[in-house]
Amino acid sequence: MQDFENPKEEHRNCIMCGSDNYDGLQLQFSPTPDGVVGFKTLDQRFQGYPGIAQGGIVAGILDSAMTNYLFEKGIRALTAKLNVRSRNSVPLHKELTITASLKEKIHNCYILTAKICLEHKVLSSAEGYFIPQTAR
Repeated sequence: MQDFENPKEEHRNCIMCGSDNYDGLQLQFSPTPDGVVGFKTLDQRFQGYPGIAQGGIVAGILDSAMTNYLFEKGIRALTAKLNVRSRNSVPLHKELTITASLKEKIHNCYILTAKICLEHKVLSSAEGYFIPQTAR
């Protein structure tokens, strides 16, 4: 297995954010002063109930946003715990804004938050705990 200096490069086949995974979401995030931001419009391939995104997809998007925040900091980490709160359904065919930021770091655990919003309304949010991935 190739050892990458940039953790994001390792994820190029990720189902959520991999640039080389043409069957995946290919989420892209950019740094902001407070964290990262991305934009995505989901199509019917990601449907749960009619017209809305499946819950596992929503959780995966939130997890990916937090992971990409860590990538921006050069940190390779694994999700240890993920708590998702759905406030409203996440619609298909609408441009969503996805954000993530660091809440705190306790010892070697990074605690992050993420949100999926539509027109400044929070649809779903998450808090994730991430632990550094050990060398392989």
